[in-house]
Amino acid sequence: MFTLLYKIYIINFNYSFMFTIIFDTYSGLCNQMYDIHSGVNFCITYNIPFTFRFASFRSSTDLCKWFNVEFTELFDTDFLSEIDLYKPYDTLDCNIKNTYNYNNDYRSIEWIDTERAIFPQLDRIQKRYIVLRQFWSIPCNITDSIFIYPILTPCEKLMRIFKRITQSLPPKYNLIHYRYEDDFNTHFKIVNPLKLCDIISHVKFKDENIPTYIAANNVHKIPKSLLPVPIDTMENIIYKSKDMVDKLNFEEAAFVDYMIGKNAVEFYGHHNSSFSTLINSSHCTNNYYDLEMNAHIIK
Repeated sequence: MFTLLYKIYIINFNYSFMFTIIFDTYSGLCNQMYDIHSGVNFCITYNIPFTFRFASFRSSTDLCKWFNVEFTELFDTDFLSEIDLYKPYDTLDCNIKNTYNYNNDYRSIEWIDTERAIFPQLDRIQKRYIVLRQFWSIPCNITDSIFIYPILTPCEKLMRIFKRITQSLPPKYNLIHYRYEDDFNTHFKIVNPLKLCDIISHVKFKDENIPTYIAANNVHKIPKSLLPVPIDTMENIIYKSKDMVDKLNFEEAAFVDYMIGKNAVEFYGHHNSSFSTLINSSHCTNNYYDLEMNAHIIK
């Protein structure tokens, strides 16, 4: 199906030099999903062979820092095999001599001129391979040929954990995504973060009889200033058990919650969160508790 789609959208170019793009996805989970979506569609538009090399995990001691892992440690690549332009990274002969930005951590936005056409800038590099890190930040002004987000799934390890958790979940549940960490609040200049208990009280799901799943990092470690009542004493509230995700990286645990969120009956999140944006999009909703609660305070 995807092979047919990409053939419909191919634009024929006369290359002065044939190259392959190596994408390194970077930053938070859903920013990396943006990277995949934009990168695949860019390559389909310009008929450029491509691969994915690295994904990003967060440092356990500083959520504002990331490190590289193999792309397949976070994402499943099966859907890419349906696209003829895709080449598994381990089949390529990349090295420091034939690859531009082979060892650099420069994001694409730091060296590509966004005021000029992107393809000619890549074409004149004259290297067999070109590494593009965090490509989604580059405006390409192209028409998407494949909508990637619905078909993105985690690697086999995370899929097994997701399936194990879903076995313990009720058949129907609502979901609230809660980001309370300092990296999020600092980046978006949130001085007084909303308390989770207030959010739970505010959100009125269409079906309030089913449980509400709380998608958050280390639910048991949410500060008392944001959740005065122990979460395990709250009625109709469910969450993933600590032992199932205790050894997962922040992005791995987020991917499990992402999959759980896609299956929720109804969803609420924070409008600054790309996670919340993508889950709302999958539900065709626009449910953001911070916008509703802040509007209520202003009134």
